Amino acid sequence: MSARLFLRGVIVLLLVVCISADIALAQDPNLRFGGQIPPEVDTVYARGLTWLAAAQTPEGNWKGSNEGCGVDGICLMAFLASGEDPNYGRHAATIRRAIRSLVQRQEEKTGYLPSSMYHHGFGMLALCEAYGAIDEALLW
Repeated sequence: MSARLFLRGVIVLLLVVCISADIALAQDPNLRFGGQIPPEVDTVYARGLTWLAAAQTPEGNWKGSNEGCGVDGICLMAFLASGEDPNYGRHAATIRRAIRSLVQRQEEKTGYLPSSMYHHGFGMLALCEAYGAIDEALLW
């Protein structure tokens, strides 16, 4: 293959890429940052949080999560991800009970949350998410 033929192929390839890039449209910024949440989704989320709050035990864990802290961590993250404040608001007491329960179940020397690394991971993720938001004076 001659150098001239190779160069011609490269130029054609560059032209195709440039033309394709001009035709391709960028992602709409509203998709990246999210649009308005439909009211139905808000209603479903609120009902789910209400159900979770009702299913929480007085000790702060959730029914059926006796084996480990993973379920409790996931439930706690549902409240925090919805924007609920652990210090004030409708579900603040639920969030604080969950945080107290997780902290009290940690091994004192290692910080390990029982009973497997799966449970430990979700429990610690929830505690990390709550760390900067919780007023410790209200927690204990």
